Amino acid sequence: MKKLIKYGISNELINRYVNFIYRLRKVFIVIALISILWNYLPLNLIKVKAKDYENEKIVQIEDKEKLFSTTDSDFKPYDVTIEEEVISERTLTSKTFRKVDGSYEIALYNNVIHYKNGNKLEEIDNRLVFNKNNDEYENNKNDYKIKFPKKLKSNKSIKLSKDKYQIEWSISNINTSEIDYNEKSFKSNNI
Repeated sequence: MKKLIKYGISNELINRYVNFIYRLRKVFIVIALISILWNYLPLNLIKVKAKDYENEKIVQIEDKEKLFSTTDSDFKPYDVTIEEEVISERTLTSKTFRKVDGSYEIALYNNVIHYKNGNKLEEIDNRLVFNKNNDEYENNKNDYKIKFPKKLKSNKSIKLSKDKYQIEWSISNINTSEIDYNEKSFKSNNI
């Protein structure tokens, strides 16, 4: 470096550096043009072939559903398909969902939909399950338990317990009353 400063840089060396930078400029221009053109390709029309290793056959995959883009004039965020719930983002009154396009959707509820089970938030399931040992119906999953006797009589009580506390009540002067429980369940499509 000291020699370079003392004697200066030769014209030949300067010309080599200028030519190198000039050639590099052309490479950068070509890369920029390719990336610009790549964005204009209709990628949703490209068909993909994948090998099904279980059945040892080639599977043809075509894009049958419309791919949404946030730049579309008719784009609606709620039309993007939900991939899965992000369980680590749960709160007592909300769920967070990851969508196939990488965005997130949060569903907020007016009521508590999760309960704390140790360090995890679990979904509340208040469907009644019959317990043959006690001859009672009780809620499935929650941070409290409520139990109803199958046949309500004067000597049978309804019990509500949470942590170390419990409340029991019964109906006095009742002959008998039987629970009519419908076990059909349904899953809502509305998050």
